[in-house]
Amino acid sequence: MVFLSDLVSLDGREIFWHALPRQDVALSCPAFEVLYGGQKGGAKSDAIIVKPTPMLMFAHEKYERTGVKQDRCRVVIFRKNIGHLTDLITRAKGLYSRLDPASAAAGWNKNEKRYTFTSGAFVEFAHLDGPDDHQGYNGQELRGICIDQCEEIPGDVVQFLKAQIRTSDPDYLEFLFLFMTANPGGKYSDWVKSAFIKSCPPNTIVEQKIRLKDGRVKTTTKAFIPSALSDNPYLNNDGQYEANLRTLPEHMQKMYLEGDWDCVVGAYFSHLWRKDIHVIPSFPIGPTWPLQMGLDWGSTNPACCLWGARDEDGTVYIIDELYGPGVTGKTWGEKI
Repeated sequence: MVFLSDLVSLDGREIFWHALPRQDVALSCPAFEVLYGGQKGGAKSDAIIVKPTPMLMFAHEKYERTGVKQDRCRVVIFRKNIGHLTDLITRAKGLYSRLDPASAAAGWNKNEKRYTFTSGAFVEFAHLDGPDDHQGYNGQELRGICIDQCEEIPGDVVQFLKAQIRTSDPDYLEFLFLFMTANPGGKYSDWVKSAFIKSCPPNTIVEQKIRLKDGRVKTTTKAFIPSALSDNPYLNNDGQYEANLRTLPEHMQKMYLEGDWDCVVGAYFSHLWRKDIHVIPSFPIGPTWPLQMGLDWGSTNPACCLWGARDEDGTVYIIDELYGPGVTGKTWGEKI
């Protein structure tokens, strides 16, 4: 699948959107799962809205060729809170009506928060505010999912939604996607950091071979595409947005201006933590070094267990950690 930097209306009359260079990298990435994020102001919201367009363009072409409505071509754009959808919806209505001018008059359904294209394909907007909102998509065929600010969403909810991405039409197999944006510091950023920041070298597609029950081997792919304020000339050139961010506390500046995923909002020592000082390359633990663990339990707030090793000089090295919702003592004990 090739993404075109210039978006041309389906009637061929207008070039109405041009991708910024880093947007183009994220949107053209062929990995099934893509995380696009890091610093604030990197033009992520437009990328969320534009991501479905290659599939929508294909649906239009197939509809014109066959005369069959492509009303099973369904994409959902999620955010945590319904109020946070307002800006995305406003921007999407403007872009989608220019992509498909024939749908401009009747494409948007306010009650269902859905934009339907001439082909019958549609993009809907939904929130995940309630603990069971994601359950409403169980067993449904979603051909693409976008999640804006996925660090606000529990990791198990995202994995549940990922399981709904499929197609009964083989023509759409190459278009299936899970596309997410994120900034450091959200309530659930720990799973984002584990799944992408730690395990995906930036701008690199990570492949995993999966053996199926019948012996076949399939490959899954994911990628992390960093974004930066400097990628967005609309905010960066003036400098005022950066100036405003530089009035924030130092640890928040690290998150929002440097894309530092090791900072935690509200952490007691966040103003002192520096990755270049406090993180060192791995090395073998001395055979006589004592090992100890410490536990800070939390059933509602995250629990944390740290393992440390102390050398002959008394320096303690943290060698492993377990961090996340405690749920129950038994569950947490089994994880430890």
